[in-house]
Amino acid sequence: MFLLTRFSRDYLSEGIKMKNFAMKLKRFLKSEDGPTAVEYAVMLSLIIVVCLTAVTNIGKRASTTFTNVANQLGAGAGT
Repeated sequence: MFLLTRFSRDYLSEGIKMKNFAMKLKRFLKSEDGPTAVEYAVMLSLIIVVCLTAVTNIGKRASTTFTNVANQLGAGAGT
């Protein structure tokens, strides 16, 4: 019985937090001018694109580096 009560209390608490977050977000979007909210969205999307591009490039370079090291270690073992 205690677990069910605690679970339901935690579940309700999370629901209240989400409702508060949604209300704050709604209030923020209403209080800002339309163009300002759009500008924030555009800036956020550009930042995301730049981050994804950077992570992709770093991943490719790291993969190449590890491949080169593995090949050199493999070639050294045969000597």
